[in-house]
Amino acid sequence: MTPELRQNLQEALTSAFNPKELLQFATVHLAFDDVKFADVLNFNQSTTSIAFELVQSVEQRGHEAELVLKLQEERPKLPQVIALVSAFGLPATRAARSSKIPDVVHDAVIRFNEKFQQRQEQIGYLNANKDLHDLLHHLQDLQGLIKSTVAAIHRPSGEPPDMDGIIDPLTVWVVQGQESVKKTEFPKEHKLWITDFSKAVNDLRAELSKSDTATIEVPKLDRAIEILANLPAQEQRSLNTELVKCATRLKTDELVGLIDRILIELGKAGVVGAETHDLRAGVGSFRISCRALTDLIDEHNLCQEVDGALREADGLPEVAADRLSQWAEIKGWLQEIAKHHPGSLPDDIRAKRPFESAREFEEACAAVDKARAKNRFQRLKERFGDLFLNTDTALLRITQELLASAQTLDATLRRFQ
Repeated sequence: MTPELRQNLQEALTSAFNPKELLQFATVHLAFDDVKFADVLNFNQSTTSIAFELVQSVEQRGHEAELVLKLQEERPKLPQVIALVSAFGLPATRAARSSKIPDVVHDAVIRFNEKFQQRQEQIGYLNANKDLHDLLHHLQDLQGLIKSTVAAIHRPSGEPPDMDGIIDPLTVWVVQGQESVKKTEFPKEHKLWITDFSKAVNDLRAELSKSDTATIEVPKLDRAIEILANLPAQEQRSLNTELVKCATRLKTDELVGLIDRILIELGKAGVVGAETHDLRAGVGSFRISCRALTDLIDEHNLCQEVDGALREADGLPEVAADRLSQWAEIKGWLQEIAKHHPGSLPDDIRAKRPFESAREFEEACAAVDKARAKNRFQRLKERFGDLFLNTDTALLRITQELLASAQTLDATLRRFQ
């Protein structure tokens, strides 16, 4: 391919797609036996950079014509695509193709569906843990309203606050929590905090519902508020651990491999039609979620290792790199996390900064600058805490996306049974 054609192909991709669309295009439409572009490309960068990497990867494997044909399918009216089709000597219009799904594709779908259905129990556990996660986030968001309402009750004058804005959602969340716990893999482990949650809500309701504020039992009210305030911090970490366990047992790598076989066979067959489109979109979307979940689980596990190793410093009167038994491992884990984010987006900066702080802390220790070392270690903990929290949030978001795509895919796969 000439430099001019290479440049034109990159510009066509940039004009045709934004980064998210290009990820979908590479995942769903460019599945080949020798490469899975969704796995080899870094999508945490600009469309121009992604297009450059994609064209380079395609050219190395001799798939330039296939890429142009796929572009023609997706953006047939784009002037840059029309020009590329002509430059590559390809037909201006594609020949009519069958809408009948070949047996080889159907067999690949059946094999995937068998494994997919075997995962439904774990998907159910994953969904239950996600619902409990959501409950704790809602509870956390309500803390400000709870505090302001209680403060208003103690004012000597003025209109009484609206209790329903607190009591109603809390009552609903208790019921939802009790139902979600039943659907988890280990309901007894979660039942204890749901019981505490329910009792705190009942006590809060009882006190806030009293018409005479003078009769409110302040210690009982304060204790209920304290329990509700502390539950999110106390339980989110264990829920994260359960969520990761459920996600790991999904064995998404195996599912991704089976999805790739479907996409490859679809590409070879060249079939068109609504059924094919739904199948391609369904497995493609689920594949993206599976791959993202796998990456986040890896990062979450690394974060847990770092978190545990850093806790050794809590018992030291003076922190120094050579006094932390796993300091070399901490640096290695942080460096690996940073490498997972090679782009230039805010999340990438968040992933790189803890490693930078670790390096600065080590340098300060080597220079025997105790004040600077203390400062840099504190910054390391703050930056790492921010990264770990962000990883947990992203893990929950990807879990929600995977559950949604799994539900859609399940409906699509029923047509092939």
